[in-house]
Amino acid sequence: MKILLTVLLTVLFVLPVTATAEVDVWKFANQATMFWNAPEKMSNGEPITDAIEYVVYIKDVNGIVTEVDDSVVEMAYTFTFLIEGDFIPGVAAMRKDINGLEISRSFISWGDDPEVTENGQTFGIRYRYTFNMPSNLRPSE
Repeated sequence: MKILLTVLLTVLFVLPVTATAEVDVWKFANQATMFWNAPEKMSNGEPITDAIEYVVYIKDVNGIVTEVDDSVVEMAYTFTFLIEGDFIPGVAAMRKDINGLEISRSFISWGDDPEVTENGQTFGIRYRYTFNMPSNLRPSE
């Protein structure tokens, strides 16, 4: 019974807290561009000789990961959000053979990971709907 209660409390209270993104900087926009540097070497230290493309992801505050684009060739991607939320962008490198088939894929580098962000500054993108401007302005009588 104690084990069941401990597991239940962990699921209810600890997991939601860890799913909330803690980042240094929030970019407030419905559109934001993320840049990155290309990997320089293979895991064995040899230079990369195959074609590299990138797979771009977003992760919401619940930890749900969505693959956004799987054929990015530039080292930048512009995200456009249509729904409100707090999002963490991510990118993985994908190695392809001469026929364009995937050989391997790196782990995802996330904007909330200080080990892979510039100067360790983590970031996310926060989008909120705006509303119409006030109208029918008039002077006092």
